[in-house]
Amino acid sequence: MHQSRWKLETCLENLQRTLPPDEPKCWPRLLRDVASVDENNAEDEQWKSSAKTLVRVYRDAKKLHSQRDTLAGKVDDRRVALLQGRLVNLASHDWTHADARRLSKRLVKYGNEFLTFLWHSDVASENNPGERAIRPAVQIRKNSYRNRSDRGALTQSVMMSISRALRLRGHQPLDTILNAVAEYSITRTRPPLPPKATRQAQ
Repeated sequence: MHQSRWKLETCLENLQRTLPPDEPKCWPRLLRDVASVDENNAEDEQWKSSAKTLVRVYRDAKKLHSQRDTLAGKVDDRRVALLQGRLVNLASHDWTHADARRLSKRLVKYGNEFLTFLWHSDVASENNPGERAIRPAVQIRKNSYRNRSDRGALTQSVMMSISRALRLRGHQPLDTILNAVAEYSITRTRPPLPPKATRQAQ
């Protein structure tokens, strides 16, 4: 099978799995990689074409995302499909430039996941919130001269994950954990993670 046809069919197959999302990809990280390649390939026409196309898709996707409020909380599926089609075209092009081919392969593998944030209102176009969420745990580990054992590292990771999840759900971690321990001591059954608190409860 011709290479471009194989790429196109692979992309289309991936796009069919857009819902539900498997693992949304981070646009800023992708664009940083593109910018680093630009430094050494600023004059290459093929690379400039592929990079500009990718940046335009991102800008149009962010613009569409910003219009969510005017679209009653839901983006126009047809416009998202057009953006996906542009990524497919970019990925299926027979590039001869090495970095353009590398970008193409990346889009073939993950192209459907770069626009997940348009389909799901609770998904961001970057993983910066996730990186900020784990920063306190990293700082604690650094300031305390790291963990002294594998068991200690596991305990810290579990406790920090639970604590952060409770905060994001609008609960006070310490009170919630103490109540859970008290409930477990009586029922000998581990209580589930509480649901997201309402605004009034917060």
